[in-house]
Parts: sequence; C-alpha cells; structure tokens
Amino acid sequence: MEAIILAVHVVLPILLLMLVGLGARKVGILNDRFIKELNKMIFLLFLPALMFVNVYQTNIQEVLDVRLVVFTVAVTTAVFLISFALVPKFEKQNARRGALIQAMVRGNGAYFGIPVTVVLIGEQYAGLMAIVVAFAAILYNLFSVIALETFRNEKVSTLRILKGVATNPMLLATIVALVFVACGIKIPDMLFGTLKDMSKVTTPLALITLGGSFVFTSAGEYTKQIIAVVLIKLVLIPGMIMPLAIWLNFTHYELGCIFSLIAAPVAVATFAVAQQLEGDDVLAGHLVVFTSLASMLTMFLWIVILGPFFLTI
Repeated sequence: MEAIILAVHVVLPILLLMLVGLGARKVGILNDRFIKELNKMIFLLFLPALMFVNVYQTNIQEVLDVRLVVFTVAVTTAVFLISFALVPKFEKQNARRGALIQAMVRGNGAYFGIPVTVVLIGEQYAGLMAIVVAFAAILYNLFSVIALETFRNEKVSTLRILKGVATNPMLLATIVALVFVACGIKIPDMLFGTLKDMSKVTTPLALITLGGSFVFTSAGEYTKQIIAVVLIKLVLIPGMIMPLAIWLNFTHYELGCIFSLIAAPVAVATFAVAQQLEGDDVLAGHLVVFTSLASMLTMFLWIVILGPFFLTI
C-alpha cells in the first residue's frame, strides 16, 4: 500500500500539470508558436537555473557518487550501441533510423527525472540527480548527433559533435556551479534568490508546455515505431537495468536516481534536434507525446513494483 501511495504522489502531479497544458491549448491559450518560444526559454534560462541551483547548494564531496555516475554512463552507452546496431535492421528509412535511435537513448531526465527523484527519494537528492543528468546530457548530445548525422548520409563531423556538447546550456550551468563550489565562490543572496525563484518555475512550466504540445494527427503512419519505442524504452530497458542495479546493491537513493533517468519518456529536445539534423522530426514529436503519455502508467506500475527498494533507508 505504501508503494502505491508513493506511485500516486509521483505520477499524479505530473499528469495534472500536463493536463493543464492540454486544456490551455484546447481553449486557445497555448498555440504552436507560443509553445515553441516557451520551450526555448525553458531550455536557455529556466532549466540551466535549475541545474545550477541544484548543484550549487549541494555538498559535492558528500553527494558525488562515482559508482552511480559510472553505472549510468555505462548503461546509456550500452543502450546506444545496441540501438545503433539493431534499429537499421528493422527500419529501412534513414530519417526514421536516426530519430528512433535518438529516442531510445535520450530520456527526459531533466523535466521528468529530477521532479520524480524529489518525490521518490527526497529533495536532498536533487543535487545528486542533477549531476547524473549532467553526465547523461553529455552522452545524449554526443549520441544524438552521431546517430542523426550518420543516417543523414553525411560524414560525421567531430567539430559539430564537440560544439553541440560544449554549448549545451544545461551542461554549462552545471560546470559553472561545480567550479563555484570547488573554488568556494559565494553568490550574493539576492542573486541566488533570483536563481532559486527561476528554478522553481522550471518543472511546472515545462510539464504544462509539454502537455500543450500534444498533437495526435498523422500518428497512424508511425504506429509500429511508436509501439516499439514505448515498449522498449518504458518497459524493456527499465526491466533489464533495474534488476541489475538491485543485484549490484545500489542504495535506495541510488536506485531512485537510476530509475528516474532510465524510466523517463523521450526527451522533448529530440524533436528540435531531429529537425535540425534532417531526421524524421514528425516521428520524433510523436515519440515524445506517446512515451510521455504512456509513462504515466508505466512509472506508476514500476514504482508499485519497485517501491520497497526506494523506501528502504
């Protein structure tokens, strides 16, 4: 019963905020142009503020978990390599191949992972999750560009990959926060208060915007791809990785971070990246929508199943 209550506490607020966005679109408050600008503002301003605050107010020496970071890097890399090898065997269109591989790898760790972590194991672990997400973001950018550039029928540009990684606002904010913490640099209370206020806006606004972006037209031609990604990303991958993490004796809070990262739906950013690198952006958009919707059920069920491990202190 305690695990079910925990699952409801995690999933229901996320679902309600997404429904607010969906309702706002239905009554005309949100439209495609406004949503695009909101996503840009979240990506460039609010999300970096959230990452900075979470890392800056965390005791890195106490929180940095090398084993956890190594594990998440390893499993993310494994998912990419397996997807890169298998997707071309089942999908013949290059534009779709890149979009599918990116979707398998790139989870919505920032928008979903951090808030799920806070509810699941406590706000005191948000900084640790922010560090995990930052390392994952490096791989997400790297693997996304490799996949999309490869199936764009152009030579993979090392410079393009490095530029994409080096200019990621979320990653830059995390690095700056790490430097400030390592060097003992103190931010004036007034400035840090402003950053904290910005960080508090991030998750609700991101989830409302995500809900407002749901469009179901033209999904029919991608039925097989959508079903495959939903089942593999939200069921098969967590179903393989979580037992491994439990077997390796990760603590309850480490398991919470791992789960929040690997059980998250496809990242919102995949649509923009696919569009920029000439992947199938329509497919990418549908994968964001349908994995986000399906994750409401899969996250609930996974938390019910794994709840005792998260609740162990």
